[in-house]
This record gives sequence, structure tokens and C-alpha cells, in this order.
Amino acid sequence: QGFFFFMGIGTAMYQFTLSLQMLLLVTFMWTPKKFERLLEYKLHAFIGVIAVVVPSLPLFFGGYIPQCGMCDAALLPYWCANVYKGIFWASFSFISLFCTGAMVSVYRTVYLEEQKMDQYRSQSERNEEKEKIDSESKRIQKTLLLYTSSFYICWI
Repeated sequence: QGFFFFMGIGTAMYQFTLSLQMLLLVTFMWTPKKFERLLEYKLHAFIGVIAVVVPSLPLFFGGYIPQCGMCDAALLPYWCANVYKGIFWASFSFISLFCTGAMVSVYRTVYLEEQKMDQYRSQSERNEEKEKIDSESKRIQKTLLLYTSSFYICWI
């Protein structure tokens, strides 16, 4: 159980990667090719290694000791287990904050772009397009909320 719990850092890191990709594509106007060429394969390799190494470390030290039905990383000495868990939760906290910030930034970029484009429409076009723009902005907001909330629900 403890091995698979700590392997969960891989899922959080993939969430980080997806948020980073959206942030770079929308906010910083990267192309999908540029993301693939510069980051994608390196991130896959890094996540694969981390997702195996992090839960494997306690195995080598005999650290997974069953406690009340939950195998936990109880490494000896005691301070080592706390440092290990602290690094795990600090990483998860950073990933959570980054993902939330990235989604806010993506939404803000789209919203500001819509406002900028609205300046160049005539009054009649604005009235016709107002509902369409509002629905597009709300659609993006809903998508980003669902995307980010699914990550939080998984970890609560």
C-alpha cells in the first residue's frame, strides 16, 4: 500500500505537466511542436524515473512497515521518515499551487484576449457576438475548473 501511495507522485507530476503545457501553449504562445521538441519527452522520462525511484527508496531500507492496515514509509531513524514524507508533501503542495496558478493564468489570457478583440467590433457586432463571447469565456472557465477540481478531488 505504501509503495503505491508514494507512486502517486507520478500522477501529480503528470497534472503539473499538463498544466505547464496549457500555460505555455495559451499564455506564452508556444506551438505544440515546440513543446514536444523542447520539453515533452524529457518530462515523460523525468516523471517515469521519479515515479519509480520515490516509492522504491523505502523498499531498500526496509521502510514499509505495516501500521494498522496501512503500510507507511516508516524509515529508521525516525527523522528520516519525516523528512521523506515532508519532501513528498512539499512537492505535492508546489504542484497544486502551480496547477491552480497556471489555470488562472490561462483563463485570464483568454479573457483579456476576448476583451481586446471586442474593442475592434462595431456596436451591432458586439450585440450579436456578446452572447457568443460570454458563452465561450464561460465554457473555458468551466473546462478549467473541472480540470483543476478533478486533480484536487483525487487527492482529498
